[in-house]
Amino acid sequence: MKKKSNLLLRTVTGLVFIAVIIGVPLLGLDAFRVLFLIIACLTAAELVKLVRQSGAARLDTVSVSLLTVATCVTTSVIALGIDATAAACVTVMLFVITFISHLYRRDAHPVNELAYTVFVQAYAVLPFALIQFLAIEVDAFGSITYSPLLPLAMFAFIWANDTGAYCIGSAIGRTKLFPRISPHKTWEGTIGGVVVAMAAAYIFSICSDTFSAASPAANLAAWLGMALTVSVFGTYGDLVESMMKRAWGVKDSGNILPGHGGMLDRFDSTIFAIPASVAYVKIIETLLL
Repeated sequence: MKKKSNLLLRTVTGLVFIAVIIGVPLLGLDAFRVLFLIIACLTAAELVKLVRQSGAARLDTVSVSLLTVATCVTTSVIALGIDATAAACVTVMLFVITFISHLYRRDAHPVNELAYTVFVQAYAVLPFALIQFLAIEVDAFGSITYSPLLPLAMFAFIWANDTGAYCIGSAIGRTKLFPRISPHKTWEGTIGGVVVAMAAAYIFSICSDTFSAASPAANLAAWLGMALTVSVFGTYGDLVESMMKRAWGVKDSGNILPGHGGMLDRFDSTIFAIPASVAYVKIIETLLL
């Protein structure tokens, strides 16, 4: 009975999660930005809690909060094609002030405090801020076009990769991928996940000529490349989060998502997939111009 209850809870949470990730971006740019600001804040808060529990650093809540907002706002300004000089300067000065503030605190390990403060921004905040570059396009005249297609495609590829890796790995997985970090992951499952993600990319290429309206072949190749990029970096994101949890001696990063653990557990692949996708899309757009 308990197993069935846990499965039901996990299923309901998963469905709500998917509905939010797909539904909110369809409401428009403002809703999209608010959603990922909330995700960034919750993920940063969870990471701060883990760092504190590990005893590695105490981390100042005010500093982390101000830097989180500043990082997100600065990234938004840049994504919208607005001169970000002022916002960038404010963000840099907040980092400088954070460093100076540790002169007046009696931390046993001030370097750890500063390092983890920057780490929270780089790992838990910046990736979610960068996702705007997948959804926003600014032309030479400063006109802004918003489309949630690429962010949603990225999530579709992550989910396809995870599902394929789990199903195929469970069925025929034998060769361990990274036993020191994740004993259950196999090469067979990993390759299967990539294949399923690329099958999803093929469907996207039929439905959308986002990358190249003139050449269906180039459009398909670009979609397949994005799926491969998301799968590879998403897998590394999963492994890195597993490495950190092992180092900190925790099974789940949190419990905010019933049946699924914490924000880091749910977005571990996404944290690396977002910057990799942004870099990939910008390179492909440049090549296909």
